Amino acid sequence: TSDNADWTAVIVNPSFETGDFTGWTNSGMGVQDNNSFAKVGTYYAESWKPNGTKSVTQTIADLPAGVYSVTAKAYARTVTSAKLFAGTSETAVSLGAEADIYSVNCTLLEDGDLILGFEGVGTGADASWLCLDNFTLKFLHAPTIADSKVVLNEAITTATGARKTANEGTGVFQIPAAAGTALA
Repeated sequence: TSDNADWTAVIVNPSFETGDFTGWTNSGMGVQDNNSFAKVGTYYAESWKPNGTKSVTQTIADLPAGVYSVTAKAYARTVTSAKLFAGTSETAVSLGAEADIYSVNCTLLEDGDLILGFEGVGTGADASWLCLDNFTLKFLHAPTIADSKVVLNEAITTATGARKTANEGTGVFQIPAAAGTALA
């Protein structure tokens, strides 16, 4: 696999041009063809006045080990949060800013599947809006030792936080919260 290779072709319906969510797992988003969002092509995904969590995800199967970049054009207005994600990596979408292209890098240390997507959380407020379009996927390079260390450190941090939370308390086999803080 060549460095900086465009792998967007493995994303099914990356710009929602089928007019629906073919290839995607959709939770509360709709497909729109108006010109209210500067889209690529005819269609884009949106949620007007989102109440609760709205998302689209897709699993890309059988990718070679590597560092990948996922991008998408996104917009979020008057919502609690919005993010673009790939694997366990994510990047926040700026709330209220102009629509922009966001990217997130992730590492697969071995051949496997990658889940990518977008998630927004809203309260149903008037004029709140989530929009996204034009996902891309790029293979940046094979994983290096430094990439492996980053993934390992992220896993250790996650595991340490889970262990600390699970073990705090006043039970016979639990440690006091103050001692758990000292472990962090």
